[in-house]
Amino acid sequence: MDRPARMVMRGLIGLLIGLVYYFLYVVLLPKYLIPLLLAEPETIYSTSIVEASVIILIMVSIFERVLEHPVAAAFRLVSKVLGVIILFYITNGGLITGSVEYAGEVLYATVDLRILLYVIAAGSLVGGLVDAGSAIVRYSDAGARR
Repeated sequence: MDRPARMVMRGLIGLLIGLVYYFLYVVLLPKYLIPLLLAEPETIYSTSIVEASVIILIMVSIFERVLEHPVAAAFRLVSKVLGVIILFYITNGGLITGSVEYAGEVLYATVDLRILLYVIAAGSLVGGLVDAGSAIVRYSDAGARR
């Protein structure tokens, strides 16, 4: 496969990965996971801000796949950071509040997901840092062999 065809293929792969991020952060999490926790969760985020962030995430994912190392490693790390920021924004920092009707009474409930979010964020960011570091080492080793 020649170089322009590979670039187009990498761009398409980046687009698909970005769409997976969109599905996870904008469709799956707020529409299916949060209502499982609370019967009537309050909307605590602006959908337009999340969608704009996910569009940026898709663009970063495309750049990550098209560009060469070590620049791609930086974009990979940016996509992890942006995904964590979107996740924290959607979940109001990990505190999801809502109301539940029980025996004719309206009860207000709060679900605290902060520890879970911190674990997800730490794993994502540490994984991104390790990946970026290993990509830089591979790139510098390849440059030294030339």
